[in-house]
Amino acid sequence: MIKKIRKKYESMALPVKAGMWFMICNIIPQVITIVMTTIFTRILSTNDYGISSNYSAWYGILSIFITLNLNCGVYNNAMLKYEKDRDAYTSATMGLSILLGLIGFVILMVFRNPLSRAMSLPVSLLLCLALQCLLYNSYGCWISRVKYEYNYKYLILLTLIVSICSPLLSVTFIYFSENKAVGKVWGQSAIYILLGVIFYVLAFSKNRNLYNKEYWIYALKFNLPLVPHYLSLVILNQSDRVMITSMCGAAENGLYSVAYSAASLLLIFNSALTQSLTPWCYENMENKNFDAMKKIINVVCCIYAGIDLLFIMLTPEVIAILAGAKYAEAVYVIPPVASSMYLILLYNIYSIFEFYYEKTKPVMVCSMLSAGLNIFLNYLFIPQYGYLAAGYTTLVCYLFNSIMHTFVLRRIETTQGCAGVNVKGSFGIGILLIIASICITCLYPFPILRWSIFVAVGIVAFLKRKYFFNLAKTIRNK
Repeated sequence: MIKKIRKKYESMALPVKAGMWFMICNIIPQVITIVMTTIFTRILSTNDYGISSNYSAWYGILSIFITLNLNCGVYNNAMLKYEKDRDAYTSATMGLSILLGLIGFVILMVFRNPLSRAMSLPVSLLLCLALQCLLYNSYGCWISRVKYEYNYKYLILLTLIVSICSPLLSVTFIYFSENKAVGKVWGQSAIYILLGVIFYVLAFSKNRNLYNKEYWIYALKFNLPLVPHYLSLVILNQSDRVMITSMCGAAENGLYSVAYSAASLLLIFNSALTQSLTPWCYENMENKNFDAMKKIINVVCCIYAGIDLLFIMLTPEVIAILAGAKYAEAVYVIPPVASSMYLILLYNIYSIFEFYYEKTKPVMVCSMLSAGLNIFLNYLFIPQYGYLAAGYTTLVCYLFNSIMHTFVLRRIETTQGCAGVNVKGSFGIGILLIIASICITCLYPFPILRWSIFVAVGIVAFLKRKYFFNLAKTIRNK
């Protein structure tokens, strides 16, 4: 049996094999995050958890300006454009990242006291934020490159190192710190800061040319227009936590953040599918193999929606296991946020096409409008309805974002002859999922009825197992 499995594994094409490991490498840290969340929610107060979540939100926002996300978007395109000079491009990117990071570091440290008050963060966490921003691009570029080149063995090693060291350091720092929130943040960040230094050294050992006019111009020209886009995405994901902290306090942000973290379990499948699809889609777009893309993407959307729906049905049990009784009231935040995860998957799939054809301006417009709507709705409803409102404003804004991206994708299809996505079908699944999630929410007070439905769905899935196995084989073979 083992020999048969090994033989089948060895016969896999490199992209298929790498895609499988990329998925596993996305799942491992997410699973560990789940386990650690059950620990953190029990050793931290809701206030401490809220402070650490507030840090994550501000890091997400400020890192956009300091790093320009040079490890995203433009880096994948550069690996194709400068295929023969990847080491030189990487080194030049690191040089640009150091310059930007030092500027950001100086600004944060010079204005640390007023920024600390404005951001509701201790000064020590501002220092941590500045160091992370300075060093993260090297780590991010290394990850992007090994994925692009299908060097999954290095990624497996790094995933294990980060997944083991980060939680161990967090717990250690919490134990020895007077401020548990500060300890948690520094513990989680320490491994990324250290690896950032290491990958800078590795990049410069291969090529020491920190400045290349052509590469710098290309990177800035590609990514600067995307800064509003990246910022808007972060605002969509993180601004609600900043606003809840400001309007309702860190404790309510703690409740919301735990619920959001629970719903984000779905990102295990989301990110894994996206990471696996991206290089495969690039290759098929290069070969104009759009029919195969459409079939596989349809299957991916259906499977993900099914997983999403089952997760929403089991939400009360998830919260009970993940966080315990003191977070039980946050259960009603999860359905709208979980539905948003499907819409995020749609955006991730649509953006593969948008970035490939370098349609950055419409992407930016969509994201900015969605982010602006999110801030407006949060400002309007959070003071009245508390953190619960943020879950539904998130859903509304991601729905709005998806609608706009469907128009962008349709235009790409028209101008480029690229019909790799069934837009109506994928979006229609999202609408049905939202309606179903609202209905399931009404079942939360009736666990027997809810579990009866869950069992019935499970029986149907079992009876139709051959159909699902065939779908899995289709994805694997493609």
